[in-house]
Amino acid sequence: MIEIEDQAQAAKFREVRAKISQDILDMTNFNSKQDESKRRGHVVTVMHEKAQMAIGKQLCEAFMETHCRVSLVTKRNGCDHGYDAALRTAAAQAKVQVQDVDTILYFDCTKLGVLAQSEINMIGDVSEKVLLFPPLDAAELAIGKVPKGDRKNFHAAVVLHPTSYDACLELAGVKGGFTVIASSGNQASYNCCKEMVKSHLMEAWKQSRPPMATILPRYRKSPPVEEMPSQPARPDLRICTISEGKLVVPRDVRQSFLSCPIWGPEWRDFLKTFDRDWGVAIPMASPQKSSSVSEGGSPPPGGVKEEDAKMEADALAFWATQYPDDVKTLDALTAKYGQDVTEMAGPEKGTSLILTPGPQLYLTAKESAITLHMSRVAPVISHGAGTWLLGPKADKFRQDNPTKGIPCIWKTDEIPVLVEATA
Repeated sequence: MIEIEDQAQAAKFREVRAKISQDILDMTNFNSKQDESKRRGHVVTVMHEKAQMAIGKQLCEAFMETHCRVSLVTKRNGCDHGYDAALRTAAAQAKVQVQDVDTILYFDCTKLGVLAQSEINMIGDVSEKVLLFPPLDAAELAIGKVPKGDRKNFHAAVVLHPTSYDACLELAGVKGGFTVIASSGNQASYNCCKEMVKSHLMEAWKQSRPPMATILPRYRKSPPVEEMPSQPARPDLRICTISEGKLVVPRDVRQSFLSCPIWGPEWRDFLKTFDRDWGVAIPMASPQKSSSVSEGGSPPPGGVKEEDAKMEADALAFWATQYPDDVKTLDALTAKYGQDVTEMAGPEKGTSLILTPGPQLYLTAKESAITLHMSRVAPVISHGAGTWLLGPKADKFRQDNPTKGIPCIWKTDEIPVLVEATA
């Protein structure tokens, strides 16, 4: 009969371990597929954004070609680049004839420093070449208004700006809706002006606001759903469950073989490896079911507290019976042994270990440390790796090695004790 039970236990152990191993394999494959899906999704998102930026760049450059052209020139009279196209754009916007479009020549002389005669001659040469009528006085020109005429005629004008510097006038033209033809003979000023205007237009396109609100195609922030990789389906687990994206062995399954004298050690090693790999450790010991709990699962009012008080009283009575002469406080310990003690850090915060002659080991703890420990299901003190010797072997070891070894005497463990050394 015992052999049949052992065979059944062995078969159950092998079945549970095989199912958990299969769950581990399925979850590992799922995580690999999920990581691959995330990587592919990131690549698709990045490539989509790069494609959108390329489209936006083309749209911004096309807009600037007719509405805010910025050129790098090396000739003094080079400020008329794109002049004909700008006139047609301004005429189309105002719905007037090209000959009805006014031209405003704007020189920002503050960007030229101290004006020499050569700069003054350059201004005059450009004015004579580009304009068919006497140039407006730059000092009387206020951007956003037309010195002569009413406001509605302002959009039927082209502003020529041969002293482009920091895109101030150009951005005003983009926001105000009038056409600007800017140029500069300085590479740095040209780059600054062009990139600032392009950046402004790009943001306007991405946010669908003027002057790019009606420009097609529109900006698409996210790639199409059909281009994104599909998400892998979660595996159908046989025993394990998923908690916060990690694999967990249920508590009742964990406790199935812990007390088994045959499969217990192998099972504990298996769980230790599982917890190390998956990072979710669940205490193996479970709280004992209270006898005062009703069949419906709800304890009666005050039942748990009364039972806890009774267990504590039994434990104190047991301690007083087994160790009647032992000290119970730190002050009593200090008074009995004085300075002939060795104090070490305890296993928990707020605890300490005191070794006295004998030898005897005492554990002192603050109330907060006791409360913290009671909230956990774990021993206060556990022994480390070692070899247990019993009977004649222990007696012979003590005779041959009088200064080595730690004697241990086991007494009754039928009722709760305050400190328990667990194997």
